[in-house]
Amino acid sequence: TISIYQSITGNGQFLTGAPEAFFFISGYTLGLVSEARATQTAIRRLAKRTWEIYLAAISVALGLAGLSLLTELPLDSIDIATFGELRIWVIEFLTLERDFFYSNILILYVIYLAVGVLVVWALKKDLAWLVVVGIALVYGASQVYPEATGLPFASFRHLAANSPIFFGAVVIGFNSRNLENWMSDFKFSQLLDWACVVICVALIVGFSRGFQSFPIAGEWLRNYRPLSRSINMPWQNLLISFIFFRFYFIVLTNLWGILHGLIGWFIMPLGRRSLMAFIIHLVLIPLFAAAPGYENIREIWLGTIWVTVFLGILYGLVRGYDHLRSLGPAKSEREVRFFDRLGIVLALGMLVFFISAAALEILPDHLWH
Repeated sequence: TISIYQSITGNGQFLTGAPEAFFFISGYTLGLVSEARATQTAIRRLAKRTWEIYLAAISVALGLAGLSLLTELPLDSIDIATFGELRIWVIEFLTLERDFFYSNILILYVIYLAVGVLVVWALKKDLAWLVVVGIALVYGASQVYPEATGLPFASFRHLAANSPIFFGAVVIGFNSRNLENWMSDFKFSQLLDWACVVICVALIVGFSRGFQSFPIAGEWLRNYRPLSRSINMPWQNLLISFIFFRFYFIVLTNLWGILHGLIGWFIMPLGRRSLMAFIIHLVLIPLFAAAPGYENIREIWLGTIWVTVFLGILYGLVRGYDHLRSLGPAKSEREVRFFDRLGIVLALGMLVFFISAAALEILPDHLWH
């Protein structure tokens, strides 16, 4: 939907969209907290987090699939005609080989976290060089042999080609103190930072207003392939993505006081509950898309109102979730066990629903394509 938000965020064309930023921030945070923890504690908590995200991935996929079967909301279609096909379909969900309506973002996260257990162990054993070499080799192989390095998981990006964003961030976060000291001693660090700012400002303007408006090399930039998204993340895209990440870090570091006062009240709660915010927004998307007239909006002011309402509902639901959590005893282990069990119950409930519906043939005929 056209809106002022779309204009100021590069019309959805930024090379570093929300998923890339999410994976970088998640990787950086993982490295940062793992460095401060004992090896066994860091690995145990990461393994537990991987399990939680796995439950979330299959629960979201099965839940939205069930919603699609029971309603006519604009979700992905389900092409199954027999009980045998349904059984294969559900098994592929559980093995992360099939996704449904953007659950592939969570699937990518699950795979990265699972491999992250080995990465964290290596970093704790002072084998950062081995991790860096491994990242480089996997990425290089993905560029030379993209099909051979593809894994059988449902992912919205090439797993190997995009892995440097997450695992590179893990290494950066784990070694953040040493890197900060190195940057402060590096003679040309300020010059590099200014170069990042200039490049990113130019790209932001180009993505928002169109590169053809540039007086010099505008047409060339508009057709420059690395400035368009690619699931295989060529090295130019990867380099530009890390330049963007550095730019965001510079802006946040120097303007945090202003930004926190302006939008911190909105961003911070969503950041703390990023997984819950992601799941809620997946449910809201088809609900809004099904609203009369939503898809035919042509006026920017009307689109801005719709998107503002969307963000307001998302914010309110996340804050309400926070409030409900605060009412009970603040025992993190009990909460983790509760949400673990809740995820298992939801996943098993959807499995029972699909199997029962197929066996009893109670699904609407028009949904069996």
